[in-house]
Amino acid sequence: MVGVIANGMAFALLLVLVAISQRSWRQRIRKALAGPLAMAERHTAAILSSIDSYMVVDQTGRIVDGNAALGRMTGYSEAELKTLSLSELEAMETPADIAARIARIMASGSERFATRWRRKDGGIIDVEASVSFTRDHFFVFMRDISEKVSAVKALRESEERFRQVINEAPFPMIIHVEDGEIILVNQAWTEITGYSHADIPSIGAWVQRAYGIEVCDHMDELYSLSRRRCEGEYVITTSTGDKRVWEMSDGPLNPLPDGRRLALSMANDVTDRKAHEVRLKSLNRVLRMTTMVGDALIRAANEADRCLTETELFAEVCRLVVEVGDFRMAWVGLAEHDEARTVRPVAHAGVEDGYLSQVRISWRDDTPEGRGPGGMAIRTGTLQVNHDTAANAAMSPWRVAALAREYRSCIVLPLKNRGGVFGELCVYASEVNAFSDEEIALFMDLTNDIALGFSALRERRRRQEIEASLNQIRKLEALGYVAGGVAHDFNNLLGAIMGFAQFIAEDTAPGHPSAANARRILLAGRRGKSLIDQILTFAHRTRANRIGFRLADLVRETESLLLVSIPPTTHILVEIEDPDASVEADHDQLGQVLMNLCINAHHALEENPGTVTIAVTTTGHDREIYAMLKARHGNGNVDGVTNWSDAEGTAWAIIGSLDPADPPVALVVTDTGIGMDAATMEHAFVPFFTTHGTGRGTGLGLAITHKIVLAHDGAMVMRSRPGEGTRCEVVLSRAALAPSLASAEPPSAEAGMTGRVLLVDDDPDFGDMLLTALERCGLEVASTASPLEALEAVRENPGIWDLVVSDQIMPEMRGTDLIRAIKVILPDVPCILCSGYGADLTDAMAQEAGAFAFLHKPFDIKGLMFTMRRALSARTQLPPG
Repeated sequence: MVGVIANGMAFALLLVLVAISQRSWRQRIRKALAGPLAMAERHTAAILSSIDSYMVVDQTGRIVDGNAALGRMTGYSEAELKTLSLSELEAMETPADIAARIARIMASGSERFATRWRRKDGGIIDVEASVSFTRDHFFVFMRDISEKVSAVKALRESEERFRQVINEAPFPMIIHVEDGEIILVNQAWTEITGYSHADIPSIGAWVQRAYGIEVCDHMDELYSLSRRRCEGEYVITTSTGDKRVWEMSDGPLNPLPDGRRLALSMANDVTDRKAHEVRLKSLNRVLRMTTMVGDALIRAANEADRCLTETELFAEVCRLVVEVGDFRMAWVGLAEHDEARTVRPVAHAGVEDGYLSQVRISWRDDTPEGRGPGGMAIRTGTLQVNHDTAANAAMSPWRVAALAREYRSCIVLPLKNRGGVFGELCVYASEVNAFSDEEIALFMDLTNDIALGFSALRERRRRQEIEASLNQIRKLEALGYVAGGVAHDFNNLLGAIMGFAQFIAEDTAPGHPSAANARRILLAGRRGKSLIDQILTFAHRTRANRIGFRLADLVRETESLLLVSIPPTTHILVEIEDPDASVEADHDQLGQVLMNLCINAHHALEENPGTVTIAVTTTGHDREIYAMLKARHGNGNVDGVTNWSDAEGTAWAIIGSLDPADPPVALVVTDTGIGMDAATMEHAFVPFFTTHGTGRGTGLGLAITHKIVLAHDGAMVMRSRPGEGTRCEVVLSRAALAPSLASAEPPSAEAGMTGRVLLVDDDPDFGDMLLTALERCGLEVASTASPLEALEAVRENPGIWDLVVSDQIMPEMRGTDLIRAIKVILPDVPCILCSGYGADLTDAMAQEAGAFAFLHKPFDIKGLMFTMRRALSARTQLPPG
């Protein structure tokens, strides 16, 4: 087209030059055309040298002319281009499309569009064309936009990839605009929340649905962020109402073409992780709890200092479960074998708030209370789990009380020993489904650990009891030997003291103060004798000498001793229901029992005014307890003490048994003192156990009473409650009264006797006292401290001796040996044997040695005189008395 224009102009000029021959006209014409020609040349030069392609196309689509840029763009030469049509270059539009476009441009005058051309070498280029139509030609400017198109394509592909990455990201992502419009909601967001893009068209709609609140005040800050920012954890609500925990973060994106700012919000759903962390934390707590409970069980079974009681260990287990395991409450109950099959709570820890006293817990299989987890655990011996108190029908008997204390789930562990299930450990949690499978497995291991621990504890306690029994036996053996030696010397001293006091009482006028003092000395001596007898009895160094006597007489004798030995603040009340009620027993030993019980009752008053009641009864018995004692008779298991507490809190203890064939009679001592709780009652019969402190009791009183009562085939019932005093009831079989003690009365010491007595005793005090007593009765006495000298005196003058009185324990020989030697020389001389020891000598042994009688020191002078009179009468055939 450029060539056409240039040729036309040249042709016009030539015509002008031919027509105008004259030089002046040529000059005028040249001058007139100089401006347009110069401009046309400049335009032509600009078009030819333009970096954009240019061409002229006719109405048929044939290329008429083109510039060099067009040739470079298409790869064709200028001559080749003029042979081409647009359809040969067009790579996207068909000839029909080209014809239609030509028609449109001819109608409109111009058009701008993009298309694709095929280069000479076959390559495809993207071009942008600007076409204008003038007269019969199209003037077209074109630009190669391949790079631009590629860049746009790459950008679009990048955007698509970005969208795809966002949409397929495994975590929730959302792109939103500062005006609240949501551009993109990815698949993870939709899957987790249940909300599609249509459900949440704006950020405000999302926040309202997810959080239930208006748009946060800091939402505007998101669009001005320069970098990603972590927002923290938020709890969102899904379309189904579930709660999820999200870790939110926000970051900026490039603004939209319209200038609106964008933000990308991302979430990390940590709900499962949080739940796992909670489970793991709970599992770690349970693991630590089970470990610590196991350690406590091991320590309890192996500590050298002190062995915990089972109740104390139960309490420690409950404490560890609550404090270390972080559970709401834990308690231990023991399975009772009563008719109701009660589960009796013995220890608990945590938030209990009266729950255990309010609810009824049983393990019977025919009641709702017995069909719950607790009853099932005891009956089956397997661990039971209640995952939801509100929904579990088996929890209906306790649901209201349990939910009021936030016991929303629980687990029950059976406690076992060799005999089977003996109780249960119940653990309550404040959450539903609080016990995972892993935790249940740990609790099952804990069940086995507790079973082994308690078996070890009981074995240790049994071993300790055996060791304690052995130590006690050794202690008692040592005490027996010591007591025997002390008793010998002490009885000699008491015998001398009581004898000389008797002399003072006999020689002093009844109203004289010395007479009263002498009687006090005699009473003190009897108490000392009773104490020695108790020690010897406890150490098995004496034997019972049973005779029939009235209990009323024993009570009166003890009352007289008590009145002068305890303060008047303690009122002694005697109640004799049957004055003739008698028993066959050792008078002195039963007197020790009564004295011990009365002294204990006095100490229970703690120096406060109060009453000690001594009663003899045959009707005031507790039938249920007596039935229990009769049922125990003959079963060979009555030596131990049976302790329990009733529903009113009274502590009970029983020993021994009753013969159902014999009518019982009871010796009862009751006080108004401080009373005892169950723990104290359990130790009441333990030797040397005392609650009175130093100087107030030896701790042997009830232990000695225990032995004496069992030795008499009797029973004892003791009951007490703190603040309400104690009642001790000694029950024996009723027996006939002994005629000898019912009628015989020893004569007074002043009754005259004649004869020559050989007195042998190595104790100077007792020997002098006895010498004086014999001489006061009118006897002629020869005294010596040497058995050998006594034997020599008999050999030298065998016919002068009417009676021999000898001690048993002497340095040169025993009294029994001396009597045997004397009997060889004087077979018919009566010999009376005395001893303050009594450990290795019985009446039968003394009789076998030839003794007429055997007297225990310290003895009553009147009794000695009575025995001597009988001996002398038997020798001389004189009637006694």
